[in-house]
Amino acid sequence: MTKESQITQLEKRARGFRRIISALNDLPMYGINRYIDKILHVKIDDLKEHLKIKLDSSTFRSLSKLYEKIILNMENQSKVFTHRDFMLRNLMTNGLSIGLIDFQDAKIGPYTYDFVSLIKDTNFSWNDNKVNKYISYYFEKKIPSLHIESKENLVSDFYHTAIHRHLKVLGIFARLYYRDNKKKYLINEESRFRNYLKSSILILDEFKPILTLIS
Repeated sequence: MTKESQITQLEKRARGFRRIISALNDLPMYGINRYIDKILHVKIDDLKEHLKIKLDSSTFRSLSKLYEKIILNMENQSKVFTHRDFMLRNLMTNGLSIGLIDFQDAKIGPYTYDFVSLIKDTNFSWNDNKVNKYISYYFEKKIPSLHIESKENLVSDFYHTAIHRHLKVLGIFARLYYRDNKKKYLINEESRFRNYLKSSILILDEFKPILTLIS
């Protein structure tokens, strides 16, 4: 390859990087704040239909306060690019590099969101020792700009986001089952995400009342 062609290749790559950076700057923020009144309550309604449970107004208010704590934690986390479906099946490799697919829902959001999506995968589960090992490794390799003050802070952020995501996923599975007649997700994955939710709540036991939804 001649020097001129090398320069041309570098210029093409530079233009590509500039387009990527421009696109990242235009990404919307992950709408955590509106989860209380809109999205999250809809997901809970979907779960209530599936689980055949009734929540009185007092219980619902108590749960809402817990959801607000989750939202507050996620809002206070450092914000980064989030793929929002960051699972192994969406990671493609040729042995030398890794590519991402299914990124059309990408947004700017909490730094733990994709980490939770990867570690709490849809298709298979790691045991608690593995999860703890990966969290420790993440903390050791953390990027300073994320401002993770301690491993305890990382664990708290991780499991707040995990509870949020697992509730959301379970609600989506229930909605797909009843509204869209897409039954495979709830049939194949409900028990996995129930277990994810239970194990997350055991780490942050102040959220134990949420177990009334899935017990």
